[in-house]
Amino acid sequence: MRHEVPADASSGGTAVREIRTDRGFCGIDTRVLRDGSYWMAGDLSDQLRVWTEGERGVEQRVLLAAVPSCLALGELYDDEDDASMPLLAWADHGSVYVKDCSGDGSPHPPERLPGDFPDVTSLVFAGPVERPVLLLCMPDAVSRAWDVWSRRWLDGPGIPTRGYDVHAVRTAMDPEGLVMALQGEDRCDLIRLPRTFFGDGTGGG
Repeated sequence: MRHEVPADASSGGTAVREIRTDRGFCGIDTRVLRDGSYWMAGDLSDQLRVWTEGERGVEQRVLLAAVPSCLALGELYDDEDDASMPLLAWADHGSVYVKDCSGDGSPHPPERLPGDFPDVTSLVFAGPVERPVLLLCMPDAVSRAWDVWSRRWLDGPGIPTRGYDVHAVRTAMDPEGLVMALQGEDRCDLIRLPRTFFGDGTGGG
């Protein structure tokens, strides 16, 4: 069940059309793109689904067989075409994949990132949508940044070990760079990364 809540939170909202599945959710992520479209991704244990909501209501755009340990929704924005491309990232049996979910009539097979990642606990897209990067969170480290635009790992060591197992990571941009929140079992860190952490040409992360 979904609810539409007023911007001033003056009420609990009104019910809107349900998104039905034939099984329960193990994980979920949502994203509002620059073009105003709404997207939602669901981990349903043995498959991934992605929906968008437009003029014709809720539409399922992606259905993939997968056993993901985590997922994340992101956006790649093309200035020249003024177009938003929704991105889905997920980890599955030691591999990490990124898929274009724009659904323009042609299939977009997922891209497998180079490397083996057996213990990914969280994924997050960071930085400006014109040049986003993907960060992989593992118990002992946060990876170097995967540049979605150039499709390569950026130079740099990643986030140094924090002395505890990291279970989740979230990010937000600020004028000086990228702020990261790292969550452990009984400790959290808030750190700021300079724009130079992501290398030249990434627009700050």
